Amino acid sequence: MTATSSNHAEILAIHEASRECVWLRNVIQHIRGSCGITSDKEPPTVLYEDNAACIAQLKEGYIKGDRTKHILPKFFFTHDLQKSSDISIQQWKADVVLM
Repeated sequence: MTATSSNHAEILAIHEASRECVWLRNVIQHIRGSCGITSDKEPPTVLYEDNAACIAQLKEGYIKGDRTKHILPKFFFTHDLQKSSDISIQQWKADVVLM
């Protein structure tokens, strides 16, 4: 896949990470069920993102506009996962070390 902007690349990456989270959460739930372990609703899996614009777009969901017209709506699946509390996207700021 080719990203047309850095924001597009960030959305694609967080989309793939969230898909993996859903799969892993389902596997864990299946294993617990097979072992007879019951649990309440799991806390959301935290994904860290350093792009504030990407985080804002994913919280709002797909809105067609000049900045998002090149990004397919399916990549905003992460928005639905946040609404259902399966994942939580938090901003991460890297400390820059200059030598």
